[in-house]
Amino acid sequence: MNQGFSRTRLSVLAVLLVVETALAISLRTTGWAATGRAIHALPIVIAIVLPFVMTAVLLYRVRVSLRRGQFSLRALLAFTLIVASYLGLLPLLAKPSNPNLGPLPISKSVQFEVFTVATTAAPNGLSFIEPDTDTMLPVANLPIITGADVSTIQLTTAAENQGYSSLSIVLHPTGGNKLLRATTATAKGTKLVVVVDGRVLAAPQVFTPVGAQFRLTGGRIHTEGNDVFRELTGK
Repeated sequence: MNQGFSRTRLSVLAVLLVVETALAISLRTTGWAATGRAIHALPIVIAIVLPFVMTAVLLYRVRVSLRRGQFSLRALLAFTLIVASYLGLLPLLAKPSNPNLGPLPISKSVQFEVFTVATTAAPNGLSFIEPDTDTMLPVANLPIITGADVSTIQLTTAAENQGYSSLSIVLHPTGGNKLLRATTATAKGTKLVVVVDGRVLAAPQVFTPVGAQFRLTGGRIHTEGNDVFRELTGK
């Protein structure tokens, strides 16, 4: 028994050594990101390989049982488990469906606001921090546009837009008229601040009047486009 136990411990130590060596080589050659993806994919690889191993063992045991003229209930149970394992893998082989990137309505639980940047900061006035530059942007206390003015939003991915994700926003007619009046009255180069749940999403600079449809790029939209779209639509 001690000899068998020693062999088991040696086998476990050998497996751990192989795993640590593979991990060290992966970190050295591919870096942390690729190694993390490989670790996350490991359970799927095991789920695919393990049934093949079980099948080989089962076929060997069944062949031995048939040669001896014996029927094994355990072999039948193992066969049933293998079939169930393969059926469980079928969803992994299915082609993933493309996410719906719009146009979709904005979620009612999201606080969406568009402000104009004020020329001077008023005492106790409203202001936001622009994430790209970490500068404070004083804004008019009342937003030009709110979520109620938004009809639909749509995300264009970087693969579809020359490497840059963009968010297209379509306003209802009343919202489009409000934005058009605001951007026509202001001087060219005035900034707008698009705020989602109290956090600046974008701070575009306006050079021409903007109406019922406009597009946002850069910032979180470029780096976290899918997350921003899910946040806005709740999908």
